[in-house]
Amino acid sequence: MTKTTERIALTGLGLITGAGDDVEKSWAAISQGVSGIRTNTLFDTTELLTDWAGMVTAEQPADLDRCYALAATAIREALRNSGLDLDTVDRDRVAVVVGSSLGAMPTLETVHSGLVNDGVLDAVQAAGSQLPCVGDYIAAEFDLRGPRVVLSNACAASAVALGYAAELLWKGEVDYVICGGVDPLAQLSAYGFSALGALDPEPCAPMSASTGLTLGEGAGFMVLESAERAAERGAAPLAELGGYGLSCDGYHQTAPDPSGKGAAAAMAQALRTAGLAPEDVDYVNLHGTGTPANDVSEPKAVKLLFGAEVPPASSTKSMLGHTLGAAGAVEAIVSTMAIDRGVIPPTVSTRGVDSPFGLDIVPNTGRPAPLEVVASNSFAFGGNNATVVLNKPGRPARSARHTQPVHHVVVTGVAGLAGSAGSTAELTAALAEGRVGFDTLEQVAGLGERPIGRIDVRAVAKKLNPSKARRMDPLGVLAAGAVGDLYERYGKPSRAEAEGTGIVFATGYGPVTSVLDFHRGVLTKGITGANPATFANTVVNAAAGHVAMLHRYRGYTATIANGGTSSVLALQLAARVIARGMADRIMVVVADEFPEQALATQARLPGYAKTPHVVPGGGTGTVLSEGAAAILLESEASAAARGAHVLADVRGFGASGEPAGIGRIGRDGEAWARALRAALAEADSAPGQIDTVVSAASGYRLVDVAQSRALALAGLADRPTATPKALIGETYGSAGALGLVAALAGDAPPDACCCPASPTAAPTLPRCSTRGRDGRRTRGPAGRGELAGRRHAGRPAALGPPAGPGARRGRAGRRPGHGPARTARGPPGTGWRSSARRPTWWSSPDPGRRRSRRPGRRSRCPAGPGLRPGAGRRPGTHADPPSAQPGGSRTDGASGGGAGAVPPRPARPPPGGRLVARPPRAAHHRGPARRSGRGGGHRLPRHPAPAPAARPDGPPAERRRPVADHRGRGEPVRGPAEPPRTGPRRAPAVERAGARPDRLGRALRRVLDGGAGVRPDRRRGPPGPPRPPVRHAVAGRAARPAGRRARHHAGLRRVRGADQDLAPAQGDLRRRPAARLAAGLAPHQHRPPGALRRPRPRPAPGPGHRRPRRRPLVVAAAAVRPGRPHRGAHRGGRRMTTAAPGARRGRDRSAGPGAPAPDLPAPTLELAA
Repeated sequence: MTKTTERIALTGLGLITGAGDDVEKSWAAISQGVSGIRTNTLFDTTELLTDWAGMVTAEQPADLDRCYALAATAIREALRNSGLDLDTVDRDRVAVVVGSSLGAMPTLETVHSGLVNDGVLDAVQAAGSQLPCVGDYIAAEFDLRGPRVVLSNACAASAVALGYAAELLWKGEVDYVICGGVDPLAQLSAYGFSALGALDPEPCAPMSASTGLTLGEGAGFMVLESAERAAERGAAPLAELGGYGLSCDGYHQTAPDPSGKGAAAAMAQALRTAGLAPEDVDYVNLHGTGTPANDVSEPKAVKLLFGAEVPPASSTKSMLGHTLGAAGAVEAIVSTMAIDRGVIPPTVSTRGVDSPFGLDIVPNTGRPAPLEVVASNSFAFGGNNATVVLNKPGRPARSARHTQPVHHVVVTGVAGLAGSAGSTAELTAALAEGRVGFDTLEQVAGLGERPIGRIDVRAVAKKLNPSKARRMDPLGVLAAGAVGDLYERYGKPSRAEAEGTGIVFATGYGPVTSVLDFHRGVLTKGITGANPATFANTVVNAAAGHVAMLHRYRGYTATIANGGTSSVLALQLAARVIARGMADRIMVVVADEFPEQALATQARLPGYAKTPHVVPGGGTGTVLSEGAAAILLESEASAAARGAHVLADVRGFGASGEPAGIGRIGRDGEAWARALRAALAEADSAPGQIDTVVSAASGYRLVDVAQSRALALAGLADRPTATPKALIGETYGSAGALGLVAALAGDAPPDACCCPASPTAAPTLPRCSTRGRDGRRTRGPAGRGELAGRRHAGRPAALGPPAGPGARRGRAGRRPGHGPARTARGPPGTGWRSSARRPTWWSSPDPGRRRSRRPGRRSRCPAGPGLRPGAGRRPGTHADPPSAQPGGSRTDGASGGGAGAVPPRPARPPPGGRLVARPPRAAHHRGPARRSGRGGGHRLPRHPAPAPAARPDGPPAERRRPVADHRGRGEPVRGPAEPPRTGPRRAPAVERAGARPDRLGRALRRVLDGGAGVRPDRRRGPPGPPRPPVRHAVAGRAARPAGRRARHHAGLRRVRGADQDLAPAQGDLRRRPAARLAAGLAPHQHRPPGALRRPRPRPAPGPGHRRPRRRPLVVAAAAVRPGRPHRGAHRGGRRMTTAAPGARRGRDRSAGPGAPAPDLPAPTLELAA
């Protein structure tokens, strides 16, 4: 049994920054207010906004990457100061936990520059400069054999690393942890922040002038151990790590939540873990970057937590610069020195400006004060918030510490994508049928064709919210797709459950596509090629931020980038946090994408297969494959409270490492066996009790030999083994999670799907426990990770059920009953397009308000009940859909032997209202059927009607034609040949929304100030605070964002509500700017010179006459060329234009279908900094 601990001592510190080459020199400069910011001489800065940087002046080895050299310097000092002799301790129980945002980026930039400029790829250097290699170098340099992990939450990376180290020590899995962070100065980050307009032309002035940040570099490392062990060996602790807290805003990809609630939650969680209260804190080391966004939100967070009694709070970035991933560790060391020396570090470079936020920022010079408790904040892109609480050695806690497990952890959902399998259903079917998912052949320069497994990223993106998906890179799309597939299988959480959910993201190699694309733009075009939107996705935790914003996650968050062991380490961290009671549920998401450069690198290294035929243990070589997985962990109490179906119990983990070198692995399998034995020990299981081992064998001989020896050493050689990589391929980071998905994907809850059980049900394994082993890569990190678990009693277990008799694969390759069915077109001329989806239910207190759209709860079944006779409706509430009427199309999602109809989920009408069932709205008809934004079929029009009489030769005006509404969707409208409706006139849209027509101007102003539209009944919540101005990416001119749903397309910025058909009459150029441009008119011209105004036809008044419906005018900002103002479109100093329905697709719809796209001005990209 391992010995747990509550008190963690910091016994050794190592620091190298722009302020000094060691701890003492750095602290002397910081405490006296001497800045270490100087002119950057590492690379050319003529195109950047500033040449100031917190640059390290000590000479570094020329043959070693700057990142590795800085880390080694700080670690040597930390070990020396701690008095720890590694030769006298068990090196197998010394862990390495590192936080970094860039890693060996200088070397990677050199390699990529050679590829772009000279066409030469150095595969060995490229493989050795990946982010996980930071941990490999440290372990090899200092001969450390314990667990190791690299965390990369951007600017909060090393603060999160301190939390991971605390979890290892609290659980008693290791004796010592070498923990810290490192990041060098690099062109990638310098050009990125310059493109965002976030750099200060002068040395930064946090919490005073707040005109931007200054980049820095450095490394800070600590030796952590239990307070009891430190006392036994006579070490004098400098401080204790009391607790830490993490949260995510789920607000914006680059800007923090302006309310500060997420940051306040992280600080509160850290104090709760430490058993302390806000009044115990004596000093706060602020994140304090100097950007306006941070310096406004962080003081709010501090005041939310502390109220009127705010302790002194300063920013040491004013002297060190922003060291990115190393900032959390560097500032934790500064906070430790403040406790040990009794001096509060100051904030310098205030430029004579008092802090406008009412904080005591300790200006210009340090202040002596006794300090017992210090909180250190670190925030990052993607809305990541981290706080570390340090206290004086021996200080008692106010209440019980939350450091020990109190909950049992279970698995309640799994989903995965890999290779050609774009959903969990396809993945399990491919595994059951033995189909290979990496049969795509791509040309590699100098080598010929090589196989690779590709996920259809565009198909996955179509299932996501389009306003969110368009901001994602491929890695983010894969991560969001896996989570969406999990929710399709098991049901989406409520709003409250979602906000209490955390996310732990893991990846083997991070956002490779975004990093290469951004750096290629810099290499080819300089600062004009630095795309700020792409730069936002270059941080490894960007995918986690996208998923958090998509699903409103507000809980715990961390990001791991550790090569093939990433999945198991992410599951381990999430399980530890849930067991301590710091989170009810955490979504573990793992993803990896491999662009053509990654394939070219891997194919040049030993062990890559030449054909799509992999035999684990056969020496055939391995094949890269893109993959993503989502696994939902939660406490057993939480699962029981919400009635979740339990798939498996989490029983044990094991992790180890070996000093084999950067990206290498040992053949003996000894380190691997240690991880297996550790997982068995924690699970309290003997090798003979294991029913299935999910193998990491991938066809690469070195990995296969090491695993076979490890299984023999652990006593598992004779246990049944599954080898999913033979069909999935080598997915690296997601390999372990996909193995777990393959073992548990057949365990769907009984009420999660409306389809009957498959006749080929999977067998039941009463005592099956799964063990997921991460896959080894050709030159991957030599870490080891194992997971042991026990399946929930009596649940089926299989690697995936067969497709079943009579199954036919649809457009997206899904099997009937296991995903959105193929879409179908209704009878010609009706405008119906349907899919097997449950109709939307919403309430309407007034039968005349036909446009009310308030969706109720959706079906938990991914396929839905289908549009079968009697399905999706209630008697007396709505007419049968077309597919249930004579002559309608059958769209039940199966070509034969489909599932029968299932009644819809009961729904209750609201007070004073009645239930109305209508199918979803139809997409605007433009030739071929268009897939809906959420994927899985097309939407239906609002008004069902029987199939009309056949009149194929009639004029177009006599047919029912859809017209775009305010969301771009369509509804059948009546042509001139149809009689007008009778009945009372419907109120205009503004009146129906509850707003007075004379307040339309206020609604327009709300759009221009960043609102979501002029329809109050379409807004999701009250309007938020106005957004700050954004800066032009190139010209630097100010503009206001058009709203959070704004999008660029064909040179126009479109917002929700901006694509209304303001004038259905063809040829109306007044409200169609795209048509004016296509006609060669100036922006201010409404018709050609000399043309007469065409009178608008008015219907003759008569009985039952109904006035045409009035639509509110909506205005959106337009993107124009720099230096070419949109004349005639200025209103109150803002750039505006009215957007026609066809403008967002780049053509003038008034010119008729098939008209060529007009030559619009090139769009200018804008991004909020």
